[in-house]
Amino acid sequence: MGAGWNIRRVYELATGKYFKQAAVDDLLEPDFLGRCVEILESDPGCVVAYASTKEIDVNGAFIKNYVTPTKFDSNDPVARFREILLVPSWCYQIFGVMRMSALRQIPPQGSYVSADHVLLARMSLLGRFHEVPEHLFISRHHTGQSIRTLPVRLQRPRRFRLTNRYPRLPCPEWWDPMKTRALTFPEFRQLAEYFLSIYRAPLGAGQKLRCFLMLLPWIKIHFKHMLKDLLIAADQVLYNLQFADTASVDVRVETRCESVNRRPSTTSRQ
Repeated sequence: MGAGWNIRRVYELATGKYFKQAAVDDLLEPDFLGRCVEILESDPGCVVAYASTKEIDVNGAFIKNYVTPTKFDSNDPVARFREILLVPSWCYQIFGVMRMSALRQIPPQGSYVSADHVLLARMSLLGRFHEVPEHLFISRHHTGQSIRTLPVRLQRPRRFRLTNRYPRLPCPEWWDPMKTRALTFPEFRQLAEYFLSIYRAPLGAGQKLRCFLMLLPWIKIHFKHMLKDLLIAADQVLYNLQFADTASVDVRVETRCESVNRRPSTTSRQ
């Protein structure tokens, strides 16, 4: 079913006031939820509360304190959107506590590459994010996590391939195992989702125009990745021709089992 289905299904079942995604290999300090909920309770304009991140290895040894380069505390939704769109960063905010009333105003998180990034962009258009300065969220880095799961077409031995390149990780089939043979064009999909996010956002015409104009520098930054999407798609077609659909079932199941180490679960809080 994949991580995308898992996140979306629990979101559909959630009835609480707040919502939080949780990955099985990450940890929370005891004060994490209390601090985040306290912020959301005291600030109606805040839609996501998250804590600073500490990174550890598979054995729990400290690696570093992650410095978040993005700031989402501006009252201007365009400024917040710019941060998520144009400032490179890990989107640890996706593991923060989210206001359910804001989440209900936007589509559920999708089952495609960078769907978590798109969800944060949509949330940024609805309200401010608040970062708790203490390092209460602990991200575990290891070889089995989702961002190291390669596409199936690169895992199988092949006589000929066009490229060993792959899109941003996690790969498409981590989000949805049925996409093992699909042509996904992740960068183009992400651009389309950003466009729709702006179009649907409760913003004035001037604010929407400013957001749409930001897509131009995004395209410039991601242009090489968009070209890579085309090459990857051609190699995917070649893979599909080399291997029948039935022959890929065992590999798809194996990938699904491997990805469980990083597949997020979700919780809602009353």
